[in-house]
Amino acid sequence: MSNLQEIESAVSQLTKEELAAFRVWFAEFDAEIWDRQFEEDVAAGRLDGLAKQALQHQKLAIYDQDIKKFEQTYKLDSNQFLQQFKAGILGDEMDFFEWFSLCKLRQDILVKIGKLEKALVNFNLILNR
Repeated sequence: MSNLQEIESAVSQLTKEELAAFRVWFAEFDAEIWDRQFEEDVAAGRLDGLAKQALQHQKLAIYDQDIKKFEQTYKLDSNQFLQQFKAGILGDEMDFFEWFSLCKLRQDILVKIGKLEKALVNFNLILNR
C-alpha cells in the first residue's frame, strides 16, 4: 500500500471532530507551503513580470478614468476627439492637449501590457516544459 493510500484510509476512519481538526491542520500546513513557495518566487524574481503587469493595469485604470472625464465634459468619445484634434478642428485649449497626451499614454500602456502578457505566456511555457 502506498503512502497516499495509507493516508486516505486513515482519514476515512476519522471521527467528525478529528476530521474537522485535520481540515484545520491541513489548511494551515498547505498555506505555509504556499507562502514559502511564494516567498521563493518573489526572491527569485519570478513574479516581477506579474507585478509590472499589475502596475501597468493600475496606470491604465487611472488614464481611463481621466479620459472618461474629458469624454463626458466635451461629449465626444476619444476616437472622435482624436480625429478632430489631429484635423485641427478643436483648437488649442490646454484640455485638448492633456486629453491627447492621456490617449497617447493609454496606447503606450496597452502596448506594454501586451508585451508583458506575451513575455509571461512564454515564461510559463518554459516553466511547464
